[in-house]
Amino acid sequence: MAFGSHVYNLLFDYNQKNLLEGDNRDQLRLSSSSSPSPVSKEIHMSFASAATPFKPSGKNDHSFSDLEAVRIQATCISKAHSAGDRKIMTVDPNITSYASLYLLLKKAFSLEQDFDIVYQLPRNAKSDRPDVFLSLTSDWDLDAAFHTASRPFLQLKVQPFEKDVIDGWDIVQPIHTPQVKDIKSRQAHIPLAVTLKYDITKTIGKVFDVFATEKPSVFTNTEWMAFFDATGRMSSMKDLKTSIFLKNLEPDVRADAWPHLLGVFPVDLTFEERTRFLFMKTQVYKHLKENWMAKNPREIKGLTHMIQKDVLRTDRTHPFFNVKEDHPNLVSLFNILITFAFNNPDISYCQGMSDLVAPLLVVLNDEILAYLCFCKVMERLKNNFLLKGTALMEKFTQLSELLKKADKPLHDHIQTLDGGHFYFCYRMLLLELKREFPFEDAIHVMESIWSSTPHHTEDEDCEMSFYEELLQNHLNHGNTSIDESIKFSGLPPPKDLNDGSPFPLFLCLAIFILNREHLLQLDEYTMLAMHFDKLSRKLDATHVKEKAKSLFFKYLKDSIEENRASSLLKECLENTHGTLSTAAQC
Repeated sequence: MAFGSHVYNLLFDYNQKNLLEGDNRDQLRLSSSSSPSPVSKEIHMSFASAATPFKPSGKNDHSFSDLEAVRIQATCISKAHSAGDRKIMTVDPNITSYASLYLLLKKAFSLEQDFDIVYQLPRNAKSDRPDVFLSLTSDWDLDAAFHTASRPFLQLKVQPFEKDVIDGWDIVQPIHTPQVKDIKSRQAHIPLAVTLKYDITKTIGKVFDVFATEKPSVFTNTEWMAFFDATGRMSSMKDLKTSIFLKNLEPDVRADAWPHLLGVFPVDLTFEERTRFLFMKTQVYKHLKENWMAKNPREIKGLTHMIQKDVLRTDRTHPFFNVKEDHPNLVSLFNILITFAFNNPDISYCQGMSDLVAPLLVVLNDEILAYLCFCKVMERLKNNFLLKGTALMEKFTQLSELLKKADKPLHDHIQTLDGGHFYFCYRMLLLELKREFPFEDAIHVMESIWSSTPHHTEDEDCEMSFYEELLQNHLNHGNTSIDESIKFSGLPPPKDLNDGSPFPLFLCLAIFILNREHLLQLDEYTMLAMHFDKLSRKLDATHVKEKAKSLFFKYLKDSIEENRASSLLKECLENTHGTLSTAAQC
């Protein structure tokens, strides 16, 4: 199942019987029509499908091989373009990349400046929901657009950046500063010295904000080794996780620590026993690879085509993946993804999985160990990738409830923008924010998420004990203050938030609060969705984690207090004979 298909089934019940079939085109066609309307206009862009609808040949065949052409109709939101100015073209979805589409639009509309692109998700003719637009900024988004909205059409809005918008200290070109008396304005004149002082003060304030955020301490190799006895047996997984959660793992420790954090090894094994365990798992992995390698290539063509396409564009800016197509690094990424998909037909492969495997391969530099770790990651996240999408819908609801508790005015403002469904957080929750940070920062965030939950072998009754120790460890050694102004009472316990891994929700919540001022200025849903899409790989992990931990620890504090009160009441009732009078006394 591809990412786009997953979004489509998650958000809307679309009736394929109503699909409109266009004409086949095998050449790029451009045409235009203009309207005399003088006002600034929207660009509406439609992708109308070719005559032959897309029909996968098998369960795992989700390529565009049966969709020969996609017809595009474009209209521009720009003062330079009238309301009816349109461009119509046809492209092959199998070879059209985001970059080529971007250049095509730029040339078609003779745009000199950069521009934003959003596409409209289709809806049933009987549906009364408002129009929903998603940002189109990458090949990943373009695939989603082709899958979800190219039948019968995809509506796009493209808005060029205004040249006269200057942000902060951006220098457009060197000029001679005019005298204050020569500056004409309908407003009262503001001396240049005052505006400069304001800008300087604002910038210096930002600099001090950066230095004010204390860098988290590092979990060193010495600390790591202290958790193992002479035979290599770990002393306490709970203590290890609660220690790592407050710190950043030293890079040299990661390759050893990650398999333990993810639960690849049973906690009570010695070093020799882990070696034998890994040898056994190696044989199993080789057998699983043979399962798909023995197949006729034509039988799994759709699956291999989709995975190969994603492999060639996953984290290509990172040196590990910025290599030739036949490089062992890319081959290992492909092998892990197809082996998992082939041997887990209930989940198969979805776009986005390659993002989860990439950091594992970079850090571990071992295909087999990376595969074992990926399987553990998917044990937690598999519900995110199921076709029904019910797990993600529940997570959207939980995130909404958290924001309502933490910042009701911001929550209500998002509701007024028709963003109460929180679909614009899809990427964040699907991939646990891996795409929201630069690669190295994303690694720190992943480690925090993995160390924030009890080990899977622990008894469920001991879950709160883990969180109590996590909170106490923070109170004793942590640098982040707990935000006492927020009350998280009445929320589900940790085991029922985000499939038992609540910290990612608080990372999302922190992003909302840190972007609060900007979000409150937005006046339509499209701009809301575009804002979050533009945050991709730009967020600062240190700031987000610090805020998230402040919120998370307050939630744990409230949850632990509620749990204790509930246990006390239960104990009191059990110690009575169950009469109304004695129960009332409790």
